[in-house]
Amino acid sequence: MIIKDFRQKLYYPADQIVNNLFTNGREFMLLRNFEEYTGFYHRYATGEVFTENEWNPLKSERLIRFREFSESQKKYYDVKLYTKVSPNNPGIRRKNTKNEHEYYRYTAPKPYKRTLTQKEIDAGKTYRYFVTKRNERERVFFEISPEQSIGYADSYNGINQYLYEMVTVSWKVDGPEYDIYENGILKIPGVIDTNLRIIDRYSKKYRLLSQILLNPRELTVYEQVIPQRQSTNLLNDLQFSQPVELGEIPEIYEPPSDDSIIQSESNSDSDRVGGFGFTILDLNK
Repeated sequence: MIIKDFRQKLYYPADQIVNNLFTNGREFMLLRNFEEYTGFYHRYATGEVFTENEWNPLKSERLIRFREFSESQKKYYDVKLYTKVSPNNPGIRRKNTKNEHEYYRYTAPKPYKRTLTQKEIDAGKTYRYFVTKRNERERVFFEISPEQSIGYADSYNGINQYLYEMVTVSWKVDGPEYDIYENGILKIPGVIDTNLRIIDRYSKKYRLLSQILLNPRELTVYEQVIPQRQSTNLLNDLQFSQPVELGEIPEIYEPPSDDSIIQSESNSDSDRVGGFGFTILDLNK
C-alpha cells in the first residue's frame, strides 16, 4: 500500500504529538484539493497537521490552513506543494494527491552563455531569453538558452511559468556600428546604439538586466572590434541629434490574480505563446 502523504520524520515522541483534536470547519483544508475539512485531526511539534485523531498511514491526509482561494491561486499552490517520486529521477515529481500517476515534469531554468551563429548574422538580429523569479526579481535574473524558452508555455513541462517570468529581448547583431543620421533624422539604427537603447529601456523594469548586459557589443559582429569612438547613446543620458521615439513598453505578463489568465492586447511590439505572455521588444526596426 502506497502512503499518500508523508510526515517530515519517521518517528515522533509522544510529547511532540497532540492527538484527538477536532475542527468544526473554516480552520483547515485538505492539501490535495483545497476543500474545507471538518472532523478529527492531530498536530505535530513541527507544525504539520494531518487528518484522523492520530496518525494512520493508510488514511491520514495533510491539512493546511484554510483560505479562500481563486482558481489561479489553487494552480500555483498545486504546483508549489509536491513530493519527489524517486531520488533516481529528481526532475520528475508527483503531487501530494491520491492519484499516484499524476506527475509534473517541470525543469529548473539553467544559466546559458550564448554564441553567435551565422544564421543570426545573416538575419541581422536575434532574440535573447532571460528568466526572473516572480517573487525575487531583485535577486534572480539570468539568461537561458533558446531551447529552454520553447517549453515555457507548456503545462506541467519545461520551465515553471508560475514561479518564473520569462523576458524575451530582440538583440541587434549586424548592421552599421553606430546610428546613421541624415539631416538630423535617424535613417539606419546602429548595432551599438540600438542595443544600448534596449538595455536602458528594459532596465527600468528589470534592474538586474543592466548588470548582466554590460557590453552592447556582446553577441554581435562587433564583439571583438575595438571601439574607434564613443557612442552618442549613453545609458543614463541618451543624446541624439534628434529625439528618437521608442514607443511604450507593451504590458508584460504578471501572475494571474483570478481564475483566468491575464492577457493584454497584442500589438506590433508584443508576441505571446500558449496563453502565457512574455514581451518581445523589437527596437531593431
